[in-house]
Amino acid sequence: DMGVTGVQTCALPIFEGETTHSGTPLLTPTYASPEQVRGEHLTTSTDVYSLGVILYELLSDRLPYASEGQSLFQLWTAVCERTPAPPGVTTDLDSIVLMALRKEPGQRYPSVEAFQSDLELYLAGRPVRARQGNALYRLRRFVVRHKWAVTAAAATFLAACLAFGVIWRQERLAELRFQQLRQFARSVVFELHDSIEELPGSTAARKLLVQRSLQYLRSLEASSGRDLSLKWELAEAYKRIGDAQGNTARANLGDSAGALDSYARARGLLRGIIAADEGNLPARNTLEELDRTCADILWDRGRQGESLALQREAIEILRQVAQRNPTLPARKTLALAQWNLATSLTRAQDWPAAAHAWEQTLALYESLPVRRNIALSHKRLASVYMKQNRTPEAVAQLRAAEQIDRESLSAAPASPEAKMDLSFDLSDLGLAFFVLDRYQEAVASYEGALALRREVATADPNDYRARTSVGHSLDRLAVAYQSAGNLPAATRSAREAATILAGVRAHDPANQQSCKEAALALARLGSLYRASADWRGALDAYQRAAAQLAELHTGMSFTEEDKRRIAGIPAALEECRRNLSLRP
Repeated sequence: DMGVTGVQTCALPIFEGETTHSGTPLLTPTYASPEQVRGEHLTTSTDVYSLGVILYELLSDRLPYASEGQSLFQLWTAVCERTPAPPGVTTDLDSIVLMALRKEPGQRYPSVEAFQSDLELYLAGRPVRARQGNALYRLRRFVVRHKWAVTAAAATFLAACLAFGVIWRQERLAELRFQQLRQFARSVVFELHDSIEELPGSTAARKLLVQRSLQYLRSLEASSGRDLSLKWELAEAYKRIGDAQGNTARANLGDSAGALDSYARARGLLRGIIAADEGNLPARNTLEELDRTCADILWDRGRQGESLALQREAIEILRQVAQRNPTLPARKTLALAQWNLATSLTRAQDWPAAAHAWEQTLALYESLPVRRNIALSHKRLASVYMKQNRTPEAVAQLRAAEQIDRESLSAAPASPEAKMDLSFDLSDLGLAFFVLDRYQEAVASYEGALALRREVATADPNDYRARTSVGHSLDRLAVAYQSAGNLPAATRSAREAATILAGVRAHDPANQQSCKEAALALARLGSLYRASADWRGALDAYQRAAAQLAELHTGMSFTEEDKRRIAGIPAALEECRRNLSLRP
């Protein structure tokens, strides 16, 4: 009912289904051009207009003029006089459609081909003629002479319009669904999970949310392409899911394997971001954090080699960050990561690698205004040197730590922390001197450590850390006194150590470490009583030590020296009983 191909001369078009007057053809007013409504001569512009209505409807899902609730006269008036609102797609496409719908035929596209050409220019991203306002009627006569060719072109163009409209709508729907899924996944991961994380009994619900979140995230990940903002969102989401699955530093579902998989996906996305944007510091920092978290999980799972490799990777990332942005926080973070690697190597008892790592840690901290960490690095390096039998070098490191900690104590003479820091320097120096058979220097160092710890324990009787450290100092001092030939002083020191550590044990009887230390102190006291032939005292100390050791869990660890001391208790008890039985 539209266009030249179906035109009949008419006076007034009417709605389909309405009763017609004699000689009045059926038309669809919503697709009719103004000249059709007015009964004027029809041209190719009439086809252009009707095709414009079709394209308008495809693009906007509505007609240019509302027909519902309108009388026939109101609709005709709108077609002939009112300019329709733009479809609301893009400026170029709106202009193309509105040019096809202009009231005056001479202002429309001169042909269907011109209409199609402008659409093709739009699809190619080139300027369109509809924006230039120079449409002409150069082909009108040709179109009149080749009516069937024009009709075929119009059919082809109509098919192209239909295809274009369908494809455009499908792309819009696909993008809409993608954005909805993106928002839903973000809501599940960052809002719903966090809102129930702290609720009692929420483990099952959290597990279900994690499972659903992973489904959504993997779907989005497959569509991320080169969208760096989406990759960042996904990396953050996978990190959050990994934390919920198995981050040992927070409440988790105990799924360390799942956590490692989620972290691996996050790390892969972050690597992609960094490859595209090398200066992206947030991505580098997050990748380093994930490396450290994965390293901790791998270590707990017995995969120490992989854990150490990730820690080294984290350090390299932080080194690059510090080079690009050498701020104090960046350099501190690098030093801390190096500290953690050195600690892991120490735990792994890889002494050469640990010594090298602590030397690097010390070098990093020496460039920072953190004197306490410099002293601590000296001490950790000294302990590794001791394991390598590099005792003189250990003494040099401990002397350097002592100097720093004495300066700190001078600046804050009442500080318990400063006193305890210096006491550890002196205690470790005592051990080093003892290994070097410099017993008097060992005694002096242990006495200095003991004095500082007594001050801290006296100032705060509830500080059981300080009280325990006093007991440790007395126990080590007893050994040094004995080696220096002062048996009475050794016995007094061991007796006080046993008394203090027994009090710590009584305060927290469930603490297996405290129970072990109290029992070993009694064994030490028994050996000193035995050395001075105080068989009664030795028997009592050994019996108490044996009873307390029997209460310990079978999984407790002991040094080789402790094992020898414990293994000798039965023979020592027998010796004490034998000597006591010989007395008159």
